[in-house]
Amino acid sequence: MDCHSTSKPKPDIHARLAEHMTAGQHLRRVYRDLPVESRDALRTLQAEGGRVTYDQFARDFGAIRPYRPWVANAPRQTWKCAESVAEKLWYLAFIERQGDHVILCEAVRPLLPALPIVHPVTRALASDVAAPTPDMLLLDMAMFLGMLTRERVKLMHGRQLAPRVFRMINAHLQQPEPGVDLARSERQIGRVRWLHYLAVCAGLTEVVNGTLKPSFAAWQWLDAAPDMRWQQLYAAIRVDLARRVSLSSPPSWWSTYCLPPVSLSTWDALISHLDALPVGEVYSTRTFLRKLRIACPGVIAEDVRALLAGPLSWLGAVVTGADGKQFALTLNPSSGVPGEGLPDRSRLAAIGLVPTNARSSVDTVLHVKG
Repeated sequence: MDCHSTSKPKPDIHARLAEHMTAGQHLRRVYRDLPVESRDALRTLQAEGGRVTYDQFARDFGAIRPYRPWVANAPRQTWKCAESVAEKLWYLAFIERQGDHVILCEAVRPLLPALPIVHPVTRALASDVAAPTPDMLLLDMAMFLGMLTRERVKLMHGRQLAPRVFRMINAHLQQPEPGVDLARSERQIGRVRWLHYLAVCAGLTEVVNGTLKPSFAAWQWLDAAPDMRWQQLYAAIRVDLARRVSLSSPPSWWSTYCLPPVSLSTWDALISHLDALPVGEVYSTRTFLRKLRIACPGVIAEDVRALLAGPLSWLGAVVTGADGKQFALTLNPSSGVPGEGLPDRSRLAAIGLVPTNARSSVDTVLHVKG
């Protein structure tokens, strides 16, 4: 094929070259010889609907250098010495760059295996934990702020609650965490540590004369509508995780409070996959992990299980089984509007979850009795 004539426009040459490389069985033969990391990149694009931003793709699979053979010391045949997975796939015509995005070529789609589908399981969830009510997180946070108002709370080591304090707060939770009375450090507990983390990263607390107190933003948060309160907490998590992207920024509060390791991109992928599932059903953790690993090839199963059983459960989005093999979705995390899009009590009971009787008003929790 003559692609060297300067009389032809570049778009025409590009189209002819792409047609030549995808014609017949050539693409299929090349695909069979691709290494695992290249196939993972294609599967990731497939899982994202065949289109992602270039920055996101380059972060995971390397940059695509522009072809500039006229530059001194540049290789004449760069397609034979690709420096990244993304660059190799681009030269092989498996992907294209369109502006700020990377596109999966249509001729490649039939070569890829079908994506795994996460179907609900028919078995009831075997869990020793009651299902969170839609406003449980908001009630617990209001109670946490009320405790700070009533008690003189001094932080240990500048950031941790003393055992006396977190035991007292745990006793007033909608679902008190078992075993807290035996804990000697805030790092050894879950729910109260999570509330403390959320309050700090959302700016709901401040240190006044050496004691931890609700900030002015906390009272504004309490005056907001329930959906706005939830969204403010969820947005604070993303802002905090984004701090880890830059090495020059201080450590995230997430890592300071020793929560399960997760990057912002993995968190977003996890939330996106949970959002795609119907609420009020029980799912296999293993099947969910298999699909998530396509979008995040490097994700660690133990970390995802810890996120499901910890932060996502404390958010009120999921309830995990006692053995961790199943989880029930009770809330779409990114929308997170308490009272909307949630299964009713009869549906939760049908899948083996028994909701607790939470109080209906956040304001009543501020009047904490000793």
